[in-house]
Amino acid sequence: MRFWPVISILWLFLLPGVAAAEQPWPALVKVGLAGTWGHACNAPPSPSNWLITFSATANGGAQSRSNRGEDTRLTIVDGAQVVTPTTIRLQLRYADPIWGEANGSTFDVINEIVARRSRTLQSTRGDGTVLIKDGAFVANGQPSPTLEKCSN
Repeated sequence: MRFWPVISILWLFLLPGVAAAEQPWPALVKVGLAGTWGHACNAPPSPSNWLITFSATANGGAQSRSNRGEDTRLTIVDGAQVVTPTTIRLQLRYADPIWGEANGSTFDVINEIVARRSRTLQSTRGDGTVLIKDGAFVANGQPSPTLEKCSN
């Protein structure tokens, strides 16, 4: 009986899909998400071509800046877990007044990064609303956009 708690804890680490929490920046680097991503890297940023740059903050943290041409919006990566060598789970928080009423909103996101391309597979708002499921927008069934890694 005294080994049961140890076996229970070990079992959690052996379950498929369970990953230990990591510092955000090293996790982003590990899966290749660090740097700038866009729909068309050679085109200027615009409302239809956001350029999103993931960068380090102090103490292993991470943030992203979304350049829409007319403005740049800050998002903080509050948490990260590498799920597989090509998949990362992120806890994101809008952290810029320019987000308006959405500022402070949180999201749980799973991204897949393969061959210098990134795509959101799952996205759930902090209130539980599922926005993207199985790589498609819940609202209309359209696939989530694929972003390419820009050479920066």
